[in-house]
Order: sequence, then C-alpha cells, then structure tokens
Amino acid sequence: MLFELLGQPDAAPWRVWAELAPETARSLSATAGSRLRIESRHGAIEATALPTEGMLPGTIALAFVPAVPGAGRWAALLDGDARRLGDAAGFGGTARVRAKRL
Repeated sequence: MLFELLGQPDAAPWRVWAELAPETARSLSATAGSRLRIESRHGAIEATALPTEGMLPGTIALAFVPAVPGAGRWAALLDGDARRLGDAAGFGGTARVRAKRL
C-alpha cells in the first residue's frame, strides 16, 4: 500500500488526518497534531488535525483511508474510516459533521 508515500503528514503512518482552516482549528482550540472527534448523524471517527491555509472556514477535508475489518495487521492500525460518517447506502463525499478536540 502506498498510503505512507502519498503525503501523510508528520510521518505518522496509518492515521487519518483532517484538514481544516486555521480559523476553524482555533475555534476548536486545536493545533497541528491535535486529535479530533468528527461526528455525523451516522457515525463518528477520530482524526489528527492539520490546519491548512486556503481551506474555507467551517469545512473539514478528511483523508479517505479505507479501514477494512479483518484486512490484516496494518489495517488494524487504522483509526478512522470516513465512510462511517455517511449513510448506509454509502458515503457520497459530503456530510454535515461536528468536530471537537479530544
């Protein structure tokens, strides 16, 4: 899997990150590397905060890292699958979410 080679921030492999505007990060008292809980009406995940210039305030972009149960020892290290935030029909790419710093 090339996940570790595709821009994983801060050399922290196997962790989902959430890009958010610096203003949004400040409103959550989050800094780069802070752990966030991101919830929708369908589910919740945890991700590492990555304040990113150019993001629209109030939006969060999640790294899509599919965590398939039973997919082996590396997949067991994944801690967030964005599909949990979508409905049972599948994740369509956008969802209304709430975030808080852990």
